[in-house]
Amino acid sequence: MTASVIIPAWGETPYLDETKDWLAAQTFRDFEVVVAAPPKDEPNAGAARNEGLALARGEWLFFVDADDLPEADFLEKAVALGEKTGADVVAFRADEVDDRLGVRTPMPYLKRMSPWADGRAHSLDELGAARFTTLGLAPWNKAVRRSIVEGNGIRFQSIPRSNDVAFTVEMLARARTFAAIDSSLIGYRVNNAKSLQHTNTETPTCFYEALLEAKRRLGGDCQEAMRNLAEETIAYHLHSVRTVEAYRMLHDFLAHRTEADFGIRVAQSPLKGRNAFCFKIARAAETLRERGLAFCLWRLLGKMARLP
Repeated sequence: MTASVIIPAWGETPYLDETKDWLAAQTFRDFEVVVAAPPKDEPNAGAARNEGLALARGEWLFFVDADDLPEADFLEKAVALGEKTGADVVAFRADEVDDRLGVRTPMPYLKRMSPWADGRAHSLDELGAARFTTLGLAPWNKAVRRSIVEGNGIRFQSIPRSNDVAFTVEMLARARTFAAIDSSLIGYRVNNAKSLQHTNTETPTCFYEALLEAKRRLGGDCQEAMRNLAEETIAYHLHSVRTVEAYRMLHDFLAHRTEADFGIRVAQSPLKGRNAFCFKIARAAETLRERGLAFCLWRLLGKMARLP
């Protein structure tokens, strides 16, 4: 078996028909599908993926959530580049797919891999301090050789969300080489009210627990890259919480820990923490700066379209 596609399953499965469709449409056929449920006492995607890993037999591992939208050549292109280059990891670009509008927007941070997408394998050491940020932290935009995962005993963390952070960091630390594809092979849904990304206000500190676990697993390796990742991830989560109350709580939590844990000081925005109106203005300005005008216009038009 050349490839294993591991899909965690628990709770509701509203995208089951779409999952069947993209699996049937794959141009590459030498693969198995491992749909894995978590143990009853660990109801999260990380525990489910670990169950899938125990069953997988493919040389290449792909981790896909049931609501993701892979292209028909998703498996073919990744496996072909991995086999051609001998790389341990193959990473590719992804799009955000608005679950309400159906609009696809390239995920901007994954453009960082573009300079490395030259059809060759590169040492992960070449990425330096950007080792954990260039290719993204998500497992669903990567294919990894099972020998890397099993040979190092790498597993997902069993926590409610951000359970893929420690896995991806450890995998990128233990792997030697990577190859990149400068085109989108998968769509990641946003504006899905039931997704973990959309409901991160419910457990806003899980990501920090995941960063600490990643640091523990590295055991002192890749310290500069780990610090860079922590700084970027903390900034992202301070931006992504959706209420001023959650922002204040998260900032207060981080302010007392990050310097000791990662050598990072977290400053509170004088505008963002003031009140709900200022929070929305500051968050909109951050989104405009980070995502660009076109992205913000799509979001605005989408909200206007949903008005009665």
